[in-house]
Amino acid sequence: MRNIIITALVTLSIQSSSAKDLFLQGRLFLANTNVNKLDNLNNAITNEGLKKIDKTTNFGVEITFPTFRFFEPGMRYTRRTFSADENPSNSLTNYEAQGTQDSIQFLARFPFIRSSFFRFDIFGGVGGNNTTLKISTAASNGELSRSATGDWFATPYYAAGSSIGFGFKSILLYAEGGYEANKVNKLQKTGTISSNISSLDLSGSYFMIGIMFDGIKGFQK
Repeated sequence: MRNIIITALVTLSIQSSSAKDLFLQGRLFLANTNVNKLDNLNNAITNEGLKKIDKTTNFGVEITFPTFRFFEPGMRYTRRTFSADENPSNSLTNYEAQGTQDSIQFLARFPFIRSSFFRFDIFGGVGGNNTTLKISTAASNGELSRSATGDWFATPYYAAGSSIGFGFKSILLYAEGGYEANKVNKLQKTGTISSNISSLDLSGSYFMIGIMFDGIKGFQK
């Protein structure tokens, strides 16, 4: 499914471009998502001597195709990490919770303002995740996961927001804000982990900063 959509995006861009070359837009980014719906997880791990988890740290890359003047389809890869240390810390035990999530999102950007030094757009997208959480405490030692073999679509993921960028010619610094709907259900458990943790809700508002490269030559007819 993922390969079909990627092929369709490239084909659409090539067919609709009147120029000889197809130009891409690339973004590298770092973000934080504020997560405040992890009560089931936080109640369990704080009772076992760990701190609460209240954010995820996200980084990744995005590629969009300026197919039309007011429509830019594309895709984004995001790596999310989230963790909780001991409270208080103890070098003799090193108990912790460590989570990772890989996401692929197919999105559409709608640029309202686009010039050589300023850009503003809104976007929406849908995709999916693979998620893993490892917990090590005196009472728990195991892993929670939800994955799909060979893909990133074990659980759905939605996002929407807007971005603003400043720069010169093809390189811009940008900031983006939005909301992510990102709930992981039916977690598979290994080891000894509290039965109260059956899902993870990583939804929340996020803020992102990054670099955008506008006008990368991608393909030739």
